[in-house]
Amino acid sequence: MKYFSTLLIVLLLSSFSYSQVRSNKALRPTWVFEMGPAIGIMEATGFSPTGYGAILEPRLIFGKMGRRSTVSLGIPLKAFYFSRTVKDSTVYDGFSANVPIVLDFNFYHGAFKGPDHKLGAYFGAGWNFNYVTFSTVPPPSTSTGGVIPGETTTRDLKEDYGGLNHGPYFNGGIRFNFGNGASFDLRGFVNMGLGDKPLSLYGVAILYNFGMKRQSYSKGGWF
Repeated sequence: MKYFSTLLIVLLLSSFSYSQVRSNKALRPTWVFEMGPAIGIMEATGFSPTGYGAILEPRLIFGKMGRRSTVSLGIPLKAFYFSRTVKDSTVYDGFSANVPIVLDFNFYHGAFKGPDHKLGAYFGAGWNFNYVTFSTVPPPSTSTGGVIPGETTTRDLKEDYGGLNHGPYFNGGIRFNFGNGASFDLRGFVNMGLGDKPLSLYGVAILYNFGMKRQSYSKGGWF
């Protein structure tokens, strides 16, 4: 855990330094925002419901690696509601709030605020902080009552996974132009939980890019 965190920090700092060296022209830091719905699966022992939520990400484009590639620092804030039922009765449900800090490498569309390509891609890594809370349900019982004997219940989940956890964060996807210059982001992401409460989240999202300039596209590059 300690060595992984140190390695991640070194890689992030190295990538920033490299981007500045490769820059043949100063890049003015620029903010863009992305927002949209998301769906994911929580993963833990005895607990893997589907969650539905949304993502709001402020992203700062601050480093240039080449003519069509940049480095950005994002905070893809996530909120998820999840629930699971057993024998037609809700056994446990809950809410999670995720605050990742991620460094992204962006190529072609989406790399700059004013793109000149219709399609682009990106990938990134960082660290995630996740808060999870669960609703209250009856404890395990030998009677049916909507709870299967021996099944993990919300009371167990509160003790095992409720509260704050953290771990590595990874995301990647494609950004593309659709319609009259509108910009979208099709993303996959992984929040890995470590430590005493290893609750992870795997998901996908479709986001709209606010602040991207609508303009005509050149014939060079991708599409």
